[in-house]
Amino acid sequence: FWDLGATPASPQDAPQEDVNICRPLGSLDDQVYANSVLGLKDYAHKNGFDKAIVGLSGGIDSALCAEIAADALGKENVTCIFMPSSCTSPQSAQDAREFAGKLGCKFEEIPISTFISAFDTLGLKGGAEENLHSRIRGMILMSYSNQNGGLVINCANKSEMATGYFTMYGDSVGAYSPICDIYKSRVYKLAAFKNEHGGCISESMLTKEPSAELHPGQKDTDSLPDYGTLDAVLYAYIEENKGRAEMLAAGFDRAVVDKVISLVDKAEWKRRQCPMGPKVSLRALKHDRQIPVTQHFFE
Repeated sequence: FWDLGATPASPQDAPQEDVNICRPLGSLDDQVYANSVLGLKDYAHKNGFDKAIVGLSGGIDSALCAEIAADALGKENVTCIFMPSSCTSPQSAQDAREFAGKLGCKFEEIPISTFISAFDTLGLKGGAEENLHSRIRGMILMSYSNQNGGLVINCANKSEMATGYFTMYGDSVGAYSPICDIYKSRVYKLAAFKNEHGGCISESMLTKEPSAELHPGQKDTDSLPDYGTLDAVLYAYIEENKGRAEMLAAGFDRAVVDKVISLVDKAEWKRRQCPMGPKVSLRALKHDRQIPVTQHFFE
Protein backbone atom coordinates (compact mmCIF):
# COMPACT_ATOMS: atom_id res chain seq x y z
CA PHE A 1 0.00 0.00 0.00
CA TRP A 2 1.25 3.48 -0.89
CA ASP A 3 -0.15 6.97 -0.51
CA LEU A 4 0.90 7.95 -4.04
CA GLY A 5 -0.10 11.56 -3.64
CA ALA A 6 2.35 12.06 -0.79
CA THR A 7 5.11 9.60 -1.65
CA PRO A 8 8.52 11.33 -1.68
CA ALA A 9 11.33 10.54 -4.09
CA SER A 10 12.95 8.36 -1.44
CA PRO A 11 12.12 7.32 2.14
CA GLN A 12 14.85 9.63 3.40
CA ASP A 13 13.02 12.62 1.90
CA ALA A 14 9.75 11.84 3.70
CA PRO A 15 8.63 14.25 6.42
CA GLN A 16 9.15 12.58 9.78
CA GLU A 17 5.43 12.53 10.57
CA ASP A 18 4.71 10.57 7.37
CA VAL A 19 7.47 7.96 7.61
CA ASN A 20 5.07 5.33 8.97
CA ILE A 21 2.63 5.91 6.10
CA CYS A 22 4.80 6.49 3.03
CA ARG A 23 6.59 3.14 3.03
CA PRO A 24 6.07 -0.36 1.69
CA LEU A 25 4.12 -2.38 4.24
CA GLY A 26 4.57 -5.91 5.50
CA SER A 27 2.05 -8.01 7.38
CA LEU A 28 -1.72 -7.78 7.04
CA ASP A 29 -1.89 -6.12 10.46
CA ASP A 30 0.69 -3.58 9.28
CA GLN A 31 -1.37 -2.83 6.18
CA VAL A 32 -4.71 -2.56 7.98
CA TYR A 33 -3.30 -0.31 10.69
CA ALA A 34 -1.52 1.98 8.21
CA ASN A 35 -4.68 2.25 6.09
CA SER A 36 -6.70 3.14 9.19
CA VAL A 37 -4.25 5.88 10.14
CA LEU A 38 -4.06 7.28 6.61
CA GLY A 39 -7.84 7.25 6.23
CA LEU A 40 -8.36 9.31 9.38
CA LYS A 41 -5.44 11.61 8.58
CA ASP A 42 -6.75 12.40 5.10
CA TYR A 43 -10.37 12.79 6.19
CA ALA A 44 -9.44 15.15 9.02
CA HIS A 45 -7.01 17.32 7.09
CA LYS A 46 -9.09 17.54 3.93
CA ASN A 47 -12.18 18.53 5.92
CA GLY A 48 -10.52 21.14 8.11
CA PHE A 49 -10.02 19.17 11.36
CA ASP A 50 -6.75 19.18 13.25
CA LYS A 51 -8.00 17.69 16.54
CA ALA A 52 -9.80 14.49 17.52
CA ILE A 53 -12.03 13.57 20.46
CA VAL A 54 -12.32 9.97 21.66
CA GLY A 55 -14.74 8.64 24.26
CA LEU A 56 -12.37 6.42 26.22
CA SER A 57 -14.11 3.52 27.98
CA GLY A 58 -11.19 1.51 29.32
CA GLY A 59 -11.85 -1.07 26.62
CA ILE A 60 -9.76 -2.11 23.65
CA ASP A 61 -11.82 -0.52 20.85
CA SER A 62 -11.61 3.05 22.10
CA ALA A 63 -7.95 2.59 23.03
CA LEU A 64 -7.08 1.42 19.51
CA CYS A 65 -9.03 4.35 18.04
CA ALA A 66 -7.13 6.76 20.29
CA GLU A 67 -3.81 5.34 19.08
CA ILE A 68 -4.92 5.62 15.45
CA ALA A 69 -5.93 9.24 16.09
CA ALA A 70 -2.62 9.99 17.79
CA ASP A 71 -0.67 8.56 14.85
CA ALA A 72 -2.85 10.43 12.37
CA LEU A 73 -3.02 13.85 14.02
CA GLY A 74 -0.41 13.84 16.79
CA LYS A 75 -1.02 12.86 20.40
CA GLU A 76 -1.10 16.51 21.45
CA ASN A 77 -4.18 16.96 19.25
CA VAL A 78 -6.16 14.08 20.76
CA THR A 79 -8.51 14.49 23.72
CA CYS A 80 -9.72 11.34 25.47
CA ILE A 81 -12.87 11.75 27.57
CA PHE A 82 -13.62 9.11 30.18
CA MET A 83 -17.27 9.10 31.29
CA PRO A 84 -17.76 6.61 34.14
CA SER A 85 -21.11 5.61 35.62
CA SER A 86 -21.99 3.53 38.66
CA CYS A 87 -21.67 0.47 36.37
CA THR A 88 -18.09 1.24 35.35
CA SER A 89 -15.68 -1.24 36.88
CA PRO A 90 -12.64 -0.05 38.87
CA GLN A 91 -10.44 -1.94 36.40
CA SER A 92 -11.85 -0.03 33.43
CA ALA A 93 -11.33 3.26 35.25
CA GLN A 94 -7.72 2.34 36.00
CA ASP A 95 -7.13 1.15 32.44
CA ALA A 96 -8.53 4.34 30.92
CA ARG A 97 -6.51 6.68 33.13
CA GLU A 98 -3.25 4.76 32.73
CA PHE A 99 -3.68 4.43 28.97
CA ALA A 100 -4.26 8.15 28.46
CA GLY A 101 -1.22 8.92 30.59
CA LYS A 102 1.00 6.60 28.57
CA LEU A 103 -0.36 7.84 25.25
CA GLY A 104 0.35 11.43 26.30
CA CYS A 105 -2.95 12.84 25.05
CA LYS A 106 -5.25 15.30 26.78
CA PHE A 107 -7.56 13.61 29.27
CA GLU A 108 -10.91 14.64 30.72
CA GLU A 109 -12.98 12.68 33.23
CA ILE A 110 -16.70 13.48 33.29
CA PRO A 111 -18.86 11.20 35.52
CA ILE A 112 -22.37 10.72 34.14
CA SER A 113 -24.33 9.51 37.20
CA THR A 114 -25.85 12.95 37.84
CA PHE A 115 -26.96 13.16 34.21
CA ILE A 116 -28.58 9.73 34.47
CA SER A 117 -30.47 10.67 37.64
CA ALA A 118 -32.03 13.62 35.78
CA PHE A 119 -34.09 11.07 33.83
CA ASP A 120 -35.45 9.27 36.91
CA THR A 121 -38.93 10.70 36.37
CA LEU A 122 -39.21 8.72 33.12
CA GLY A 123 -38.99 5.47 35.04
CA LEU A 124 -36.74 3.82 32.47
CA LYS A 125 -35.95 0.15 33.01
CA GLY A 126 -33.88 -2.55 31.33
CA GLY A 127 -32.55 -1.75 27.89
CA ALA A 128 -34.11 1.71 27.83
CA GLU A 129 -32.16 2.66 30.95
CA GLU A 130 -28.94 1.08 29.65
CA ASN A 131 -29.18 2.90 26.33
CA LEU A 132 -29.56 6.17 28.22
CA HIS A 133 -26.00 5.76 29.51
CA SER A 134 -24.68 5.53 25.97
CA ARG A 135 -26.78 8.43 24.70
CA ILE A 136 -25.62 10.69 27.52
CA ARG A 137 -22.02 9.88 26.64
CA GLY A 138 -22.71 10.66 22.98
CA MET A 139 -24.29 13.98 23.93
CA ILE A 140 -21.26 14.91 26.04
CA LEU A 141 -18.83 14.09 23.22
CA MET A 142 -20.75 16.12 20.65
CA SER A 143 -21.21 19.04 23.06
CA TYR A 144 -17.50 19.02 23.87
CA SER A 145 -16.78 19.13 20.15
CA ASN A 146 -19.19 22.06 19.66
CA GLN A 147 -17.49 23.99 22.45
CA ASN A 148 -13.84 23.14 21.82
CA GLY A 149 -13.65 21.95 18.24
CA GLY A 150 -12.36 18.59 17.13
CA LEU A 151 -13.54 15.55 15.19
CA VAL A 152 -15.53 13.10 17.33
CA ILE A 153 -14.25 9.59 16.64
CA ASN A 154 -16.72 6.73 16.53
CA CYS A 155 -15.25 3.56 18.09
CA ALA A 156 -17.58 0.82 16.78
CA ASN A 157 -15.91 -2.22 15.22
CA LYS A 158 -17.24 -4.28 12.30
CA SER A 159 -18.61 -7.06 14.52
CA GLU A 160 -20.77 -4.52 16.36
CA MET A 161 -21.76 -2.72 13.17
CA ALA A 162 -22.74 -5.97 11.48
CA THR A 163 -24.93 -7.23 14.32
CA GLY A 164 -26.36 -3.89 15.42
CA TYR A 165 -24.73 -4.24 18.84
CA PHE A 166 -24.61 -0.51 19.55
CA THR A 167 -26.97 2.22 20.72
CA MET A 168 -28.39 4.55 18.12
CA TYR A 169 -27.62 8.21 18.93
CA GLY A 170 -25.32 6.96 21.70
CA ASP A 171 -22.17 5.06 20.82
CA SER A 172 -23.13 5.49 17.17
CA VAL A 173 -22.26 9.21 17.30
CA GLY A 174 -19.17 10.64 15.69
CA ALA A 175 -18.10 11.95 12.31
CA TYR A 176 -15.61 9.24 11.39
CA SER A 177 -15.23 5.58 12.35
CA PRO A 178 -11.66 4.29 11.85
CA ILE A 179 -12.34 0.65 12.83
CA CYS A 180 -15.84 0.16 11.38
CA ASP A 181 -14.44 -2.30 8.80
CA ILE A 182 -12.34 -4.25 11.32
CA TYR A 183 -13.79 -7.28 13.09
CA LYS A 184 -13.35 -7.48 16.86
CA SER A 185 -10.99 -10.45 16.51
CA ARG A 186 -8.65 -8.34 14.39
CA VAL A 187 -8.95 -5.40 16.78
CA TYR A 188 -7.10 -7.56 19.29
CA LYS A 189 -4.47 -8.47 16.69
CA LEU A 190 -3.99 -4.84 15.73
CA ALA A 191 -3.64 -3.83 19.38
CA ALA A 192 -0.96 -6.46 19.89
CA PHE A 193 0.74 -5.39 16.65
CA LYS A 194 0.70 -1.75 17.73
CA ASN A 195 2.14 -2.70 21.12
CA GLU A 196 5.10 -4.21 19.27
CA HIS A 197 5.61 -0.84 17.57
CA GLY A 198 5.36 1.62 20.44
CA GLY A 199 1.74 1.18 21.49
CA CYS A 200 0.50 1.41 25.07
CA ILE A 201 -2.60 -0.80 25.28
CA SER A 202 -2.39 -2.64 28.60
CA GLU A 203 -2.47 -6.37 29.17
CA SER A 204 -5.72 -5.88 31.05
CA MET A 205 -7.36 -4.32 28.00
CA LEU A 206 -6.15 -7.22 25.89
CA THR A 207 -7.35 -9.96 28.21
CA LYS A 208 -10.43 -8.81 30.12
CA GLU A 209 -13.82 -10.00 28.92
CA PRO A 210 -15.46 -7.48 26.57
CA SER A 211 -18.33 -5.53 28.12
CA ALA A 212 -20.30 -2.38 27.42
CA GLU A 213 -20.68 -2.04 31.22
CA LEU A 214 -24.26 -0.79 30.98
CA HIS A 215 -25.28 -2.86 34.00
CA PRO A 216 -23.21 -4.60 36.69
CA GLY A 217 -21.65 -7.84 35.49
CA GLN A 218 -22.66 -7.33 31.86
CA LYS A 219 -20.66 -9.19 29.20
CA ASP A 220 -20.87 -8.98 25.42
CA THR A 221 -21.45 -12.75 25.35
CA ASP A 222 -24.78 -12.16 27.14
CA SER A 223 -26.06 -10.91 23.77
CA LEU A 224 -23.62 -12.31 21.18
CA PRO A 225 -21.64 -15.50 20.54
CA ASP A 226 -17.98 -15.24 21.57
CA TYR A 227 -16.14 -13.06 19.08
CA GLY A 228 -14.07 -15.89 17.61
CA THR A 229 -17.23 -17.77 16.67
CA LEU A 230 -19.19 -14.65 15.72
CA ASP A 231 -16.51 -13.26 13.42
CA ALA A 232 -16.09 -16.58 11.61
CA VAL A 233 -19.83 -16.62 10.80
CA LEU A 234 -19.83 -12.94 9.88
CA TYR A 235 -16.87 -13.42 7.55
CA ALA A 236 -18.62 -16.31 5.78
CA TYR A 237 -21.88 -14.36 5.47
CA ILE A 238 -20.47 -10.94 4.54
CA GLU A 239 -17.07 -11.40 2.87
CA GLU A 240 -17.72 -14.81 1.29
CA ASN A 241 -21.42 -14.15 0.61
CA LYS A 242 -22.39 -17.62 1.82
CA GLY A 243 -26.02 -18.39 2.57
CA ARG A 244 -27.44 -20.35 5.46
CA ALA A 245 -27.26 -23.73 3.72
CA GLU A 246 -23.62 -23.24 2.74
CA MET A 247 -22.63 -22.24 6.26
CA LEU A 248 -24.41 -25.23 7.79
CA ALA A 249 -22.71 -27.51 5.26
CA ALA A 250 -19.38 -25.97 6.29
CA GLY A 251 -20.02 -27.09 9.88
CA PHE A 252 -21.24 -23.94 11.60
CA ASP A 253 -23.70 -24.39 14.45
CA ARG A 254 -27.29 -24.01 13.27
CA ALA A 255 -28.46 -21.86 16.19
CA VAL A 256 -25.48 -19.52 15.87
CA VAL A 257 -25.93 -19.15 12.11
CA ASP A 258 -29.64 -18.38 12.46
CA LYS A 259 -29.03 -15.82 15.19
CA VAL A 260 -26.20 -14.05 13.37
CA ILE A 261 -28.03 -13.88 10.03
CA SER A 262 -31.09 -12.45 11.77
CA LEU A 263 -29.03 -9.84 13.63
CA VAL A 264 -27.18 -8.73 10.49
CA ASP A 265 -30.27 -8.46 8.32
CA LYS A 266 -32.34 -6.62 10.91
CA ALA A 267 -29.59 -4.08 11.66
CA GLU A 268 -29.38 -2.58 8.17
CA TRP A 269 -31.42 0.47 9.21
CA LYS A 270 -28.96 1.17 12.02
CA ARG A 271 -25.88 0.84 9.82
CA ARG A 272 -27.27 3.31 7.27
CA GLN A 273 -27.19 6.03 9.94
CA CYS A 274 -23.65 5.36 11.18
CA PRO A 275 -20.49 7.35 10.45
CA MET A 276 -18.28 6.63 7.48
CA GLY A 277 -14.89 5.00 7.72
CA PRO A 278 -12.13 3.45 5.61
CA LYS A 279 -12.53 0.24 3.62
CA VAL A 280 -9.86 -2.27 4.70
CA SER A 281 -11.62 -5.59 3.96
CA LEU A 282 -12.99 -7.48 0.97
CA ARG A 283 -16.54 -6.25 1.61
CA ALA A 284 -17.14 -3.20 3.73
CA LEU A 285 -20.66 -3.05 5.14
CA LYS A 286 -21.60 0.42 3.91
CA HIS A 287 -19.44 0.47 0.76
CA ASP A 288 -19.98 -2.97 -0.71
CA ARG A 289 -22.93 -4.63 1.00
CA GLN A 290 -26.35 -3.09 1.39
CA ILE A 291 -29.75 -4.75 1.63
CA PRO A 292 -33.19 -3.11 1.67
CA VAL A 293 -33.86 -1.31 4.94
CA THR A 294 -37.55 -2.22 4.76
CA GLN A 295 -38.03 -5.90 4.00
CA HIS A 296 -40.13 -8.90 4.92
CA PHE A 297 -37.65 -11.56 3.86
CA PHE A 298 -35.06 -13.14 6.14
CA GLU A 299 -33.13 -16.20 5.02
